[in-house]
Order: sequence, then structure tokens, then C-alpha cells
Amino acid sequence: MLRAVADKNSSLILEALARAAAQPEGTPLFSSKGVLGLFPKSAAGKPAAQRALAEHWLQSEPDGSLYVATNAGLNHLIDTQSPKAVLNDFVRVLEDRESQVQHLVNETERLADGLQSLRAVLGQMLPRVESARLPRRAVLSTDELAECLLTRLRDWSSLQDCPLPELYRSLSTLEPAPTLGQFHDAIRLMHQNGTVYLHPWTGPLYMLPEPALALLVGHEVAYYASLKVAARRIVETRS
Repeated sequence: MLRAVADKNSSLILEALARAAAQPEGTPLFSSKGVLGLFPKSAAGKPAAQRALAEHWLQSEPDGSLYVATNAGLNHLIDTQSPKAVLNDFVRVLEDRESQVQHLVNETERLADGLQSLRAVLGQMLPRVESARLPRRAVLSTDELAECLLTRLRDWSSLQDCPLPELYRSLSTLEPAPTLGQFHDAIRLMHQNGTVYLHPWTGPLYMLPEPALALLVGHEVAYYASLKVAARRIVETRS
């Protein structure tokens, strides 16, 4: 009877060490609902876990929630179990991890495609929203154009910094639309009076999309704009 219990403990310990060796990031000591641990939470699993800890074959991570195999535990596993069995355990875990990684890659690609589609829809919708909000006049002064840009940037504030080409195209609803020179004059004025931040292009210049719409500020090529907090509050108050 005692030999059978000892054999059962040894079997559970070897299985736990093999699982711990294949998962160096750590594993819960006991299984729970939906979580596979190193040992079953049973009458046989608890003493097996106690022995593995007492023999220093396993040790807990600093937070105490996960356990990893020690060098002594790995040596015990290799000395006790056949190399082929250990290798099979590693191959099985590797295949599971590859499947998990591929699933994450597929999910990431799906989310990226969805994000691109969302941006495309927003790019189509925002100018239509602006058409109901921005003044339609034959000619806009630089100050009036700056007011329109403040409104446009406030709508963009929930996204990332607004690329200058996107900002310029959003003015297409004005009649007539401002020239590129008028747009740059208004943006430069807003930068000088502190209502917007101009952020530089940080990649290689040969990869700059639509370089004609970028703006040279000092020694940097500005390609993105965002509202300063104070300017955003002013626009929201006016709205």
C-alpha cells in the first residue's frame, strides 16, 4: 500500500517537473477550474506537491502564485525519466504554444484591418460633418481659417496626432477650399501663437507621404498637428 502511494507520488512529481520545465515562465502549483496547475488538487496531489517543495525540486516565484522547476528538479527529472519522454513533453508544449501564437497573430491582423477600415470611414465622414459646421465664404482670412482648423483638430483629438495632409483635405468642404499656401500660413500662425503643437516626421525623409503638405519649422519637418489643452478648452467652450 505504502509503495503504491510512493509510486503515485513519484509519477505526479515527474509529470509536474516535466510541465514546469516546459513552462519556465511559471505555473500555478495546483489546478483549479479552467487553469491547469502542476498538481491536481486532490488527496494524492497535495502530498506530492509538499514533497517536491521539500526536496527543493520546485520553487515559487516572488509573488508566490507561480512555481518553476529548480536545477535540482530538472536534474531529478532527467535522471529519473527517459530523455525521450522529456523530449515528447517539450514537443507537445511547443506545438500548443505555436498554435496559441498563430491565433494571436491572426487576431492582431484582424484588429489591424478593422482599425484601418475605421480610419477610412472616419476620413470620409469627418469632412461631411465639417460641411455643416465650417463657414462657407468666398475668401477666408488667416484668422478665420485658423478657427476652422481649431474645430477640425478638436474633432480629431480623440484619435492620434492629425497628419497635415488629412488636416488639409478636411478643408475641402469650404467654398472655395484654401490653397496650400493659405493652409500653411494658418498652421504656422497657430504654432506661433501657441494654440497647436506641430510634431516632426521622425522617419526617413524618402518615406514621407505627400511631402508637399509637410511644413518646415525651424530645422524640423512638421507632419502632425495636435491641439494644446488650453486651445481645446476654448474651442469646446465656443461649441
